[in-house]
Amino acid sequence: MPLRNYQSYKNDGKTVMLANGEATSVRLLTKADRIGFSLSIVTLNKSLAFDLWYKNHWETNYIVSGSGELTDKESRQCWGLNDGTIYCVGPRDRHQLKANTNLKIVSIFCPAVYGNEVHDEDGSYPKTGDIPIGPEKMFVRTPTKTHGNSEGTSSPANQLLTFPLVEKEDHLSILLNKLLLPAGEKIVVSDKSPNVAIYILVGEGILKIPHTNQEYTLLPGILWHTTDGEQYTITAKIPLTYLAIFNTQP
Repeated sequence: MPLRNYQSYKNDGKTVMLANGEATSVRLLTKADRIGFSLSIVTLNKSLAFDLWYKNHWETNYIVSGSGELTDKESRQCWGLNDGTIYCVGPRDRHQLKANTNLKIVSIFCPAVYGNEVHDEDGSYPKTGDIPIGPEKMFVRTPTKTHGNSEGTSSPANQLLTFPLVEKEDHLSILLNKLLLPAGEKIVVSDKSPNVAIYILVGEGILKIPHTNQEYTLLPGILWHTTDGEQYTITAKIPLTYLAIFNTQP
């Protein structure tokens, strides 16, 4: 089970500079990981306005911190972006992303990128695979306007809350959930698919692999992806919030 640390990747220079250095992309998962999507942590400096058009991909974004604006360059519709907001853009969506403050974003690409891409003059990346069908147009979902239950659904075995953010009917080749595990709670996970990634947003916990007896400390910025049939436990030392991304393609 590979564990990756956002800060370590950033410190080791595994960062792509964008927008003349006004934005960075730390690529924690790439096409080489063979899980069907890639994941980067993107930061934008305050006041950057970034014109983009992902002709060959769908990009799903989760705002970790900061505030900004997303504008559809065709309709001129504008949405505010804040902590916890989801937005998704694709091949039909010329758009502008503006940072009102410093912005930090979890960015998920389908199909996965190789990890060394920079934007061309249109704000696109080269084609890296088959493009998911996707929705008709870009969308934005606030924390209280997701497809799922805005109050979250709880597991009967514990107090884990699950908030669906991207669902099967979005046709993006991924599912995206936000999960909240209260302090002192423990869950047992047995992933039968190799195509799952977990990214820690907030809190502190322990990840334990029973068959090896290995333990890892979970802190914000830690990511891992699972292998077929692997079982592990997550225990929250303090309230733990994380994203779970599932590839829905065979």
